[in-house]
Amino acid sequence: MTATEHVGVSVAVVADDDQTVITLAGVLDTSTVGDVRPRLIEHAETGQRIAVELADIRFVDAMGLGALVGALKRARRAGGDVVLHAPSSALRHVFDATGLTDVFTIVDDAPNG
Repeated sequence: MTATEHVGVSVAVVADDDQTVITLAGVLDTSTVGDVRPRLIEHAETGQRIAVELADIRFVDAMGLGALVGALKRARRAGGDVVLHAPSSALRHVFDATGLTDVFTIVDDAPNG
């Protein structure tokens, strides 16, 4: 497991043969997306299933959503996928309002891994 923490966001990654679990906590916005996007892209380009745990994300803005969508596009091009896990009800509302519930697989449970 590798973990990095910056002001406003922490990123923990656990990778195995079946999937990579990326656990995000804090704020995913313009000020933190530069710390998160490279980690998402790095793992999305492997073609593996990426499980992104969002239970501890308190806020996301358009830049944060864009990082998630960008990772999804790269993962699918490489033959993988990105599944969002355990978003709060407020974050789930953001996905509903932006139409991203039609783009991502979103599940209420935490990922196994």
